[in-house]
Amino acid sequence: MTTTSGSAQNTIVLNADPEHAGLRVAILLVLFAATLLSFLLLQELLTTHLPELGSPAILACLGAIPLALAVSAGIEALLKRSWRSGRRLVIEPHRLALQHAGIDQAVLRWDEPIVETWWHFRLAGYQRGGRERRIPDRWHCVAGQLQQNGERIVAFSFVSPAKLEALQRRFPLFTLEPKDVYNRSLRRRLEGPARPELPAEVIAGEAGRFWLAERNRWQQGVELLPGDFETLLAAVRERQADAVAH
Repeated sequence: MTTTSGSAQNTIVLNADPEHAGLRVAILLVLFAATLLSFLLLQELLTTHLPELGSPAILACLGAIPLALAVSAGIEALLKRSWRSGRRLVIEPHRLALQHAGIDQAVLRWDEPIVETWWHFRLAGYQRGGRERRIPDRWHCVAGQLQQNGERIVAFSFVSPAKLEALQRRFPLFTLEPKDVYNRSLRRRLEGPARPELPAEVIAGEAGRFWLAERNRWQQGVELLPGDFETLLAAVRERQADAVAH
């Protein structure tokens, strides 16, 4: 999160998609290179200092894997701080903007009504793919959809149970149950992860508008870090309360 001042006083920038596609590809390449280099280095060290081992290829291979993972994790942490996806949410005194490469993609004004939809669900009970597969199944996805005059912004984050509880104390979130829409049959599991069609009875029910918003998240959602998602939620509630007061 970045806060600016001066001519852009009280502007908050929330960088989106911390694990964007470019970063994931780079980390895979780094992991491959680190594994190869670690193997060659360990093999050379073992051959030089422990010649009685004979061919140390197996030991070098076993040692290279954790070393490469550690190196990749360190490089990934550095890249996440400096390599942005180009998408961001900008919270300004009079508006909220979704931008890509500095160009507005969607803009909502605080002085006009905004339709809010906030929800969460646990990352369990359905077959996950992509980014969701890499998150612990005890964690939750928290999400929000903001709509105004045909414009829409959908943001989400992945949070631990403790973080969800803290969020729920401040901002109630509707609970979705993945089992209500995901096909969990053996055949479906063998076919691999896929987003479901929303049954008509679900759309017509209490959770209908939340599932429709969740479907928009699949297609248009921008991921935020947990702290940035809370910042967005708090900013929306604060601005909306100010608009009502005036």
